[in-house]
Amino acid sequence: MIKQILTNKVLFASLAIVLFAFAAIVHSSKINEYIKYTKSFQEKIEKLKYCDEKLNVTILQGTILLDKDYDNIDDLVDRIDKVYNALLEMNLTATKLLYLEQYKELIAEKENYGRQAITSAINMHDAISQVPTLQFNLREEINFNDINQKKFLFQSNVILLEILNHDNNSNLNFSNDIKEKILYLNQLKLNNSKLDAFRESYLSLFNDYLINQNKFVNSLNTVFELKSQYSIEAIENEFNKSAKNKLSNLNSISIVLVVIFVITVVSILFLLSKAKKDNKRLNSITKTLEFNSKYDTLTGLMNRNSFNEILRSNQSSVFILLNIDNFKDLNDFYGFDVGDVILYKIANRLKLFITEFFPKDTKIFRLGGDDFGILVGTKSNTIAFNSLVLNFLNKISETNFNTKGFKIRITISASITKKEPYLQTADAAMKLLKQKKNDKYIVYSDELKIFENSDKNFEYTHKVIQALELNGIRPYFQPIICAKTKQIVKYEALVRLIEPDGTVLTPDLFLDISKQIREYKYITQTMFLKSFNIFLDREESLSLNIGYDDIIDLDTETFIENQFIIFPELGPKVTFEILETDSIDDYDKVYDFIKKFKSYGCTFAIDDFGSGYSNFEQVLKMKADYLKIDGSLIKDIVHDPDARVVVETIVEFAKKTGLKTVAEFVSDEDIDKALDEIGVDFKQGFYYGKPEPLSKNHTNTPLQPC
Repeated sequence: MIKQILTNKVLFASLAIVLFAFAAIVHSSKINEYIKYTKSFQEKIEKLKYCDEKLNVTILQGTILLDKDYDNIDDLVDRIDKVYNALLEMNLTATKLLYLEQYKELIAEKENYGRQAITSAINMHDAISQVPTLQFNLREEINFNDINQKKFLFQSNVILLEILNHDNNSNLNFSNDIKEKILYLNQLKLNNSKLDAFRESYLSLFNDYLINQNKFVNSLNTVFELKSQYSIEAIENEFNKSAKNKLSNLNSISIVLVVIFVITVVSILFLLSKAKKDNKRLNSITKTLEFNSKYDTLTGLMNRNSFNEILRSNQSSVFILLNIDNFKDLNDFYGFDVGDVILYKIANRLKLFITEFFPKDTKIFRLGGDDFGILVGTKSNTIAFNSLVLNFLNKISETNFNTKGFKIRITISASITKKEPYLQTADAAMKLLKQKKNDKYIVYSDELKIFENSDKNFEYTHKVIQALELNGIRPYFQPIICAKTKQIVKYEALVRLIEPDGTVLTPDLFLDISKQIREYKYITQTMFLKSFNIFLDREESLSLNIGYDDIIDLDTETFIENQFIIFPELGPKVTFEILETDSIDDYDKVYDFIKKFKSYGCTFAIDDFGSGYSNFEQVLKMKADYLKIDGSLIKDIVHDPDARVVVETIVEFAKKTGLKTVAEFVSDEDIDKALDEIGVDFKQGFYYGKPEPLSKNHTNTPLQPC
């Protein structure tokens, strides 16, 4: 065991190292994964920042360079989309996703307004670029003698020069100033249709310019007011918070792993330091275990293992089995301490006796409990040892064993055998010896036919189990006659086992075995169920045998009660016959059973009354309804005056106490007449009918009062 413990410790230490290495590798991979993830995320955020700033610059450049194709904007938006999709694949938290979606929406708006700003700038340029041509053509139509026309020409030149010289298209004050000048031009009377037409074109271009300037200003302002970088910063801040927490957790795990590593190293060093001591203990305990595996620790004799090992090498031996009589009672009465002292003293006496009188190669064993064995490796006849064994048994029985102030007398039984297997044959002979009770020892021989009962038990065990499985447990019914009306008023159900070939077995062959193999209650329940099924529709009553084992079995009691609950009409039809010969340990349980089922209308009979030591007091306490007089009295009633007197006494007792009597074993007419003379109430026996199967069908003849 210690070796196993050491092995377990080494395995544990190795496992701890492996687990630590595995945990360290996993933790390292998690850190690398964290670093890679963080680096990738930060790179993508930086790309977004760059693209966002670049987009602002590109939109501004587009308004200056009048880029009509928007190629640079499209390229930047595509790059932002790629980074956006890459971020979506990084399992971001809900908060980060929310900020990312906001950023995406802001970029879309910025793109839209940027395009509008560039378009407006282009339109402004297109409008103002046509003004010089109009201005040149206008000069040819001007009458310089007309003051208004001269003002118109001058003022239009001023407006054009201010626009061309103005470098801030987003200045709304400038726009308002231009609007005032245009309004002034519009109010001048030119008195020339061509000039009026020129003025209309001229004013239209200026108005287009002002409208697009307004769009340009609003779009460009919106572009720069959309703080998309704030969303990027919010995502970055959220990431930094979660990254900080994750880094903190990883650091904590690192600390734990370091602590575990230190503990593991210390534990391994501690285990190695103890290995020497444990090895010494291991050697000591191994020797002890080797001794205990071969020797009994209480008596020092060889044990059952040694016995089996020696038997494998011995060719021919005489084996003597010794058993202390009633040792369990001694243990229960005096206690196990006293019992152990007795075993020790008997072992010492046995060793001295064997050393003095038996051959040198004789070996002594304690085989377990209160059994000792003597194995003589000789071809001598067993008769040679009979007197020696008897001498030892007599010496033991004549000795007072003084133990803890008690003088205790011990007797020992012995069985002698040369038949292999020694222990089985000796044990079987010992059981036979215990049944005889008077003999002190027994010598095994095949003539004893000890194993025949075992073979028979195996055979009938199989028959019982097979019958329960194949519906082979059947009730047979014997009629019970009313002595007054000579009419069948009741049937007693008697169990039979039907073999597959149709052979009918009576209960004396299988019922005791069914109790030993714990199948008895299933036979009882099967009998009751089949009998109840038949008598549900019959007018006659049903008598069922029930033993003390049935009464104290909770499953059987519950089964019976359930039948009466389901079929309340059954109760008044059923009589339970309690065996008077049964050994009853607790009469209170019997009284409770009778009281319970009398409430369902059942009646009770005392079966086999008159056999053994009939107890009239218990009959009265049980409040039985019937006395079934035992057949051993009934069959001799004609020829044996004493038997007749006993039957008459029972009948007289029954009449005075209000009980009905039933006579069993009525086999002929003479017994029948004698019972009529005595005044028995009911009769049963082969004279009226043998047990046989009974169907659910019944005659319509009404039963007469009995």
